[in-house]
Amino acid sequence: EGRPNEREESLRWLVAATFCNTWTERGIPGERLGSLEAVESLVEQSDRLLGIVLYSDMINRTQAALQSEHKKLGVPFDFKLPTDVLVERLKQVMVWRCFPMGEL
Repeated sequence: EGRPNEREESLRWLVAATFCNTWTERGIPGERLGSLEAVESLVEQSDRLLGIVLYSDMINRTQAALQSEHKKLGVPFDFKLPTDVLVERLKQVMVWRCFPMGEL
């Protein structure tokens, strides 16, 4: 009975190893987060943030959308910073929140 769970977990880690470089390129330190669930959550959050930025840019509401995301995460917002810096700041907060205590 334990074998299907072991097989599933092994398959998940194989997928993780395959995508590890992709995560690193996106600023997600998958190997340091401690669990595949944390990595998956962070990838979803990062993709959601990117979607918000792309959509908001189309309707000229990028600053308002980023200000809202900063507020949700409790991060100070600075209108003077360029969009890429604001997005990177949000991603860094998301990454830090996913780290296990031993990595902080």
